[in-house]
Amino acid sequence: MSNPIQLPVTLDRSNRKKDRSCSITFTTNRELSTDEYMELDKRAQLSGWMLFAENELQPEEIPTHDADAPERKSKGSRMRSVWYLKWRKRDIEEPFESWYTRQFDGWMERWKEELD
Repeated sequence: MSNPIQLPVTLDRSNRKKDRSCSITFTTNRELSTDEYMELDKRAQLSGWMLFAENELQPEEIPTHDADAPERKSKGSRMRSVWYLKWRKRDIEEPFESWYTRQFDGWMERWKEELD
């Protein structure tokens, strides 16, 4: 585990996203040194833990395992991308949207039949 960054901050706001994740904004309570800012900048786009307490954290409150990485795309979006590649590779003349809808509906019907 890399050394955690510990800074005095004020929680400014949190916004719920459409996928139910949350965007959180903090402001440091003091100016940051160049080295402190470089540490933050090096970690941009990385996944990890964010701990916030009004004052001190107790050792037992600090996670000892890695944080889950966020999914870059939803499962549905990933599936659609694969179907697009399949459509393109097969050089299908039907427009993708209509082909995709027809394929999707066909799969849904087959899966529903399996439930009966």
